[in-house]
Amino acid sequence: MAPPLQPASGPSLPPPPPLPSESAEERQARIALIQAKWASHRAPPPQHAAPSSLHAFSSSSRLAHRLTIILTTSPVRSNPDTLLLRRVVHSFSLVPGLSQCPKIVVCDGFRLASQQSGSRYKKGKILQEEVSNYHAFIENVKQLAENGEGGFKDMRVEKLEERMGFAGAVHRACCAWVETPFVLVVQHDRLFMTR
Repeated sequence: MAPPLQPASGPSLPPPPPLPSESAEERQARIALIQAKWASHRAPPPQHAAPSSLHAFSSSSRLAHRLTIILTTSPVRSNPDTLLLRRVVHSFSLVPGLSQCPKIVVCDGFRLASQQSGSRYKKGKILQEEVSNYHAFIENVKQLAENGEGGFKDMRVEKLEERMGFAGAVHRACCAWVETPFVLVVQHDRLFMTR
């Protein structure tokens, strides 16, 4: 029987349950494939870290190899100002290693609202005069990512051409751009408050 799956740290996980009509050899082969697939996501041990910082460095490095942050955004009244998004990204520093993780900002599309109904941000509907503000906001976020300062390091900005909604934006990011086994989904107005 194959050994149980070993996560990057922590106790051993029990082996996955057998599938219906799966022989012992097929199960062993399936477990070996799972172990091989996730082995590449384990961070290599640090080579030159000082003993006092060894554990912290190892944990941060391991997290960056295993977790991608998907940050969803859409039109809001404060566009083109990036203060709201900058506060969320800055709050990542409260979680050790989170700022070093790859980050994908998914800028959802929008629909035009009529003058009679007005903007309905939760539904992704904005007035024609707000379109330029949203486009300017996206360009401002791209500039922050290019500068790569603070939590904006290792950030990718993707603009969706049509309104997909929160779930659709997350699905698109996971299918197209995520390369890690885990994701953390963060909305543009939800920030970490305490360490």
